[in-house]
Amino acid sequence: MVGSGVTVTEVAARFDVSRQSVHAWLKAYRADGLAGLDAKSSRPASSPWQAEAVVDAAVCQMRRDHLRSSEPG
Repeated sequence: MVGSGVTVTEVAARFDVSRQSVHAWLKAYRADGLAGLDAKSSRPASSPWQAEAVVDAAVCQMRRDHLRSSEPG
C-alpha cells in the first residue's frame, strides 16, 4: 500500500489506526521483513526490581509457615 502511491494517512484511516502505528509497521517491515510484523509482547525482557528466585522462594515459604501457625488447634 504505502509505496504504491497510497499515503500513510490513507493506510491509517483504512485500518483505523494512528499514523504513528503505520510508521512503526513500516520500520519493523524494513528492518525484518514480514517477521518484523509478528505480534510482539510489550513485556520487558527483564526487571531490575524483580526479586531473585531464592528470595521469592523464601518469601513463599514464610507465607505458608505463617498460614499454618495461624490455624486453630
